[in-house]
Amino acid sequence: MARNQVYKTIFALGWLANFVLFCLVAFVLVQIFLNNGPEDNGYWGITLAFVIFVILFFGFTISVVVFSIRKTYHTLIAVIVLIVGQLLCVLVTSLSLIATDKEKFLPGGGLTFKLDPIGWISVRRWLPILFAIVFLPLFLIQIFVINRYASRLGLAAQNDTGRKSTPYHAEEKIYIAKDGP
Repeated sequence: MARNQVYKTIFALGWLANFVLFCLVAFVLVQIFLNNGPEDNGYWGITLAFVIFVILFFGFTISVVVFSIRKTYHTLIAVIVLIVGQLLCVLVTSLSLIATDKEKFLPGGGLTFKLDPIGWISVRRWLPILFAIVFLPLFLIQIFVINRYASRLGLAAQNDTGRKSTPYHAEEKIYIAKDGP
């Protein structure tokens, strides 16, 4: 029982770190939509990735709550799929921010976060790299912890289907499973 509590605590800390990333992404999205809109700066792909991350975070949070209530194999799969979706979204967004064309921005050319949040982030390459270094292992740890917690609950054994008994022929001996027809 103590290990289950450790897994829950580690997963809750991972969710809190994930929530911090969600708040940062939501803040950038609010700045984009309040100031100039996503179509003005030409970063519609990165803006779409931010929106997808927000949707995945909401889905992930809802599926974690449902998993904690129901504790079924299907809700576990939903949690893992949404974590993998977040992992891929952060990976693609980080790579997109790193690979963005920076030649249109002059160093010290008056680019501010208020005017162009995504441009400001993409000029500072260390920001997407830092987020990738921090959050990609976090998502992998979340997958590992939720998998270990589910195995401690015995969810994998609940969903096992019975094997059909088949004869095994070896050296003229026939072995038939005792638990099947």
